[in-house]
Amino acid sequence: MAKPATWDAKPKKLIYNGVLHEFFTRTHLAMALNRESGTIRSWELKGVVCHPLVRDKRGSWLYTREQVEALVRLAKEEGVFDPRFRNQFSQRFSEEAHRILNAEP
Repeated sequence: MAKPATWDAKPKKLIYNGVLHEFFTRTHLAMALNRESGTIRSWELKGVVCHPLVRDKRGSWLYTREQVEALVRLAKEEGVFDPRFRNQFSQRFSEEAHRILNAEP
């Protein structure tokens, strides 16, 4: 039986500012946070999180490994994985998510 894919199984490798980076899509981020991709999009529309700084040629937003891992740590700290608080976000979660996603790769 095949192991289920992990969120970081197939990164996009792109050169950004002259340096090769691994990038991940919204779908990867959703997998890491145990959410649907549409949920992440909803969070963006509500201002809970912002878009990262990098896009691919198709216009998809791209997250670095560090950004995804930092968002997962933050989500754990702030109880985002707790089913009782699935749609409730602290001010700290939103502020820290914005700080994380506005960082240059």
